[in-house]
Amino acid sequence: MGNRDDKRFWYRCAHLLMRLPPDQAIPRILRSLGRAHRADRAWLLRYNRGFTHFWNAYEWTRGDATAHVEELQGIPVEMAAWLHERLLLDQPVQISDVAQMPRRARALQAEFRRQGITSLLSVPIFHRGRLAFQIGYDATQRSESWSDPEIDQLRQVGRLLALLLLSDPTRDADPAPPVSQVHLHQASRHHSLPLEEITHITALGDYSRVHFLDGRDLSDARSLRQWESELTPVRFLRINRSTIVNLLCLESLDRKGGAWKLSLRGLASSLSVGRPFRAALRQRLDF
Repeated sequence: MGNRDDKRFWYRCAHLLMRLPPDQAIPRILRSLGRAHRADRAWLLRYNRGFTHFWNAYEWTRGDATAHVEELQGIPVEMAAWLHERLLLDQPVQISDVAQMPRRARALQAEFRRQGITSLLSVPIFHRGRLAFQIGYDATQRSESWSDPEIDQLRQVGRLLALLLLSDPTRDADPAPPVSQVHLHQASRHHSLPLEEITHITALGDYSRVHFLDGRDLSDARSLRQWESELTPVRFLRINRSTIVNLLCLESLDRKGGAWKLSLRGLASSLSVGRPFRAALRQRLDF
């Protein structure tokens, strides 16, 4: 935006915020920004105080770009661990080509592709020393990059909206805590399922397969190492080179003959516990 356009934009922001309630004003502000800065989707994400989950609070989409505001609710921050490494340093993250994201961000890359994102800009918004919001753009029709002045303007808007939302006692409370969910990413589909229904996760080459109590199994773009970093160690434990189990589904452990065999609820066959993994299992089960 030029100086004149910039002044018009801030005048429009002030006018919208004075005339309309936030739930009506904020999407219109995101629309103005998105159109001016060549975005196909503009959004504002909010974190809880414990920095365990985030919610898509507001979103604007252009043309055929799909909306994701309803499904991106109560998402574990671990799902975007690679992104948060930079955001927590108060650094904006600009991804000009999602296809070129690093290998360790593969699960996040799969989610971006599911949303049709080719380029992304994410700007952290801190409030009283904590990461409180993320404001950003997606490009879905082409590769895009954003200039420093555009990033700076987006940050200023994010700070303004954070002050607006967090100064209102009715909006300052954390969003409702989410039901514990696992988010699985496949080529063209996204599954959100209760975490407690997972019995175990097995390696599938560089990917993984997630097994459920009802006998279903679904493939996922994450490796076992990525799953280990995302799942709580209180509940999940790796028992051999190719398997992570849900200890809450444990039915029995057979240690006869020196070969440890673990049986899980809902699973007909037993699973072998590798020697390098037995000490951790012994400690967890306290025997």
